[in-house]
Amino acid sequence: MAGLAAAEAPQLPPGMDPAYYALSLLRQRKLEKCLSISTHYLTLNASRNRAGTPTGATETSPRITDTMHESMWFIQTKAMVLQSWYDDADIVDDGVDDVLLEGEQAVVSTSHQHGTARRGTAGASAAAGATGRLGTSGGGRPVSSRYGYARPGTQQNRPGSVRGAADGTAVRPVTGRFVRLGTASLLSVPGGPHINLQALNLERYAQEKPIMAKLLCDYLLYVEHKPKIALELCTAALRPAKTVMAPATSLPSAPGVASNLPMGGTGEGLPPVLPMCAAAGVAAVQEQVGIASTNDWWWKARLAKANYQLGLLREAEKYLKAALFDAPTNASVGGGMLAKESKALPGGGGVRHRRAFANYNTSVVMQLGKVYLKMGQPLTALETYEAALEVNPFDHHVVLCCARLRDELHEPGTAYELYNQVLRLDSSNIEAIACIGAHLFYERNQPELALRYYRRLLQMGVQTSEVWANMGLCAFYAFQTELSLRCLSRALALCKEDSQRADVWYNVGHVGIGMGNMTFAERAFRLAVGADATHAEALNNLAVLAYERTKEKAGRRLLDTAVLAAPGLTEALYNTAVISFQEGELELSYQMVMRALEAEPDYPQAVVLHRKLRERFLAL
Repeated sequence: MAGLAAAEAPQLPPGMDPAYYALSLLRQRKLEKCLSISTHYLTLNASRNRAGTPTGATETSPRITDTMHESMWFIQTKAMVLQSWYDDADIVDDGVDDVLLEGEQAVVSTSHQHGTARRGTAGASAAAGATGRLGTSGGGRPVSSRYGYARPGTQQNRPGSVRGAADGTAVRPVTGRFVRLGTASLLSVPGGPHINLQALNLERYAQEKPIMAKLLCDYLLYVEHKPKIALELCTAALRPAKTVMAPATSLPSAPGVASNLPMGGTGEGLPPVLPMCAAAGVAAVQEQVGIASTNDWWWKARLAKANYQLGLLREAEKYLKAALFDAPTNASVGGGMLAKESKALPGGGGVRHRRAFANYNTSVVMQLGKVYLKMGQPLTALETYEAALEVNPFDHHVVLCCARLRDELHEPGTAYELYNQVLRLDSSNIEAIACIGAHLFYERNQPELALRYYRRLLQMGVQTSEVWANMGLCAFYAFQTELSLRCLSRALALCKEDSQRADVWYNVGHVGIGMGNMTFAERAFRLAVGADATHAEALNNLAVLAYERTKEKAGRRLLDTAVLAAPGLTEALYNTAVISFQEGELELSYQMVMRALEAEPDYPQAVVLHRKLRERFLAL
């Protein structure tokens, strides 16, 4: 067995301590190798403990083994947290809170609140969620207007998301991401779970071992995905230490060193209970480590994150505000961030005062804005971002959040300036480059300039079908037909989903219409329908081509199929209304034109047809 263990042992540099080597790998972010080394030596140490102390061992051998065991366990847990960590402050559609609780964020108000709506009416958004892909977005951009960049977690334009549920959300289980991450973490530690969570004494670790408690909190949130236990740990850490009449005990010689946590799957039982210090002793431990947990903004931010994952948005908002604005009790007042003076802001009905940031943190600011967006308060989120930019105007992450929100609030000019500001601060920001290219193409009718930005994305290594499709459209509208067809051909080769392939063939059909080759365009649209049978835009265009070739029955069937596939597609509804008006079916024409105006109130052709129908009805 010893020879087998030596054969399976990972190779170490000669003369290097295994714990130090694992720590070096952790700092280099070589997490897989770090986990393999730490797991090997932890398993070896556990087998030695079960076998007993060898004969002739010195008294210091078990002590050295325990110290190495604690260090390896800390390094292994940190590596697992980093391996499972993801930037949830930038993810929009979490979905877990909607599944766990039907709380305040799941209540849909039927009344329109002024200044809170971002993307049209509820009916239009529901139609968009049911179809999954409309012909135009809220800003009137066609289906080819994807920026070529999708932020993680956004489900509206995510390729492959199956839609069709009653509430417009994806049919795919929203907890799948968390299940996959947790499973991967368990596989990295063979023999069972890494920590036996049921045997944890959260109060003891929160009060006596603050560094260990912080690592344990991240492990609960990102690896085990148990926000309820993490909430209990955060509450215990923020709770003031109680005065306990206990005999004086000596403090640990190395404060902050990890104590033995209950390990799962080892069969060793609960760890020995540490001596509980009095309130003065706990305060001394925390002061020696340099952390005062009772007023630590980090714990408040993690408490807010746990509440957010549980769907308690009001509680998350309260603790995020406390993390940002509550100054530490032992902090010296001075500087712009710790100033107590308030700023007067013009508001409705008077003057509102807001506090200055005591603990400025970009992630916490983005999380607070995310909570406001989840609660349907985009203007409050915008005020939060602008207040953060007054403190740190060079924070490109917050500027990017402002640009996204301005774009959703139908302020493309302001969003364009903010995206340019992001590029001045971070010239390699992919999202800003893609959004500026889309703005130049759709809002300013400058496809040749947009083509430069998409070429820049290709130079940066962003090789996606959306980028190549957008390059093809820009080249086509810049009268570079050959380059356009080559780019669209490359986009077809990079398609991974049928929905992406259908969109690219749809764009190829438009290029064929621009060249005047209707047969080529019809074949492209049929290939789009073949890739995705519910592609309503291609069905609508096939219907138009069928009517031009005097195939009324085939065209009417295609129009009906397009309306069934996308009940909110304005072009299909308007075409059906026009055909019904020409055939004398005034009632059906009126119904379709009203649905078209409900989806897009400013559609000019639908407004004209609606006026004609009213005049015809008044003349009857």
